Amino acid sequence: MSAIQMELFPETETGVLKKEIRDLDDTLGNLRRGMFKRHDELEKKLKELRDKAEKLELALCLIQEKMTHYDAALFPELGVSEGLVSGVVGGLADGVRSTFTPVSFSIMDSATCSTGLFAPQR
Repeated sequence: MSAIQMELFPETETGVLKKEIRDLDDTLGNLRRGMFKRHDELEKKLKELRDKAEKLELALCLIQEKMTHYDAALFPELGVSEGLVSGVVGGLADGVRSTFTPVSFSIMDSATCSTGLFAPQR
């Protein structure tokens, strides 16, 4: 046996409208909280990406310094400013190498390449 509860007083139009307003207000509150949550997540990701970009920039500057150091060590007669590494643009290497050094200067014979020792000059 099932029972159906009947309404003692029928709902008025203003009561229905008030209920709809409460439902819309709850929905709006949930939407607002969700937007703030997503905004906070995006802000965290942006901070992470900025930190990674700074680390990459520092790593590139370190590589640039090492390349300049190696140029100075390998080609001391050219000087650091005229070595293989091009200038630094905005803290980052522009990636273009100089053609000032002749190619024959850095070519080794097979004995030098395999042993690391230079063969006597003829």
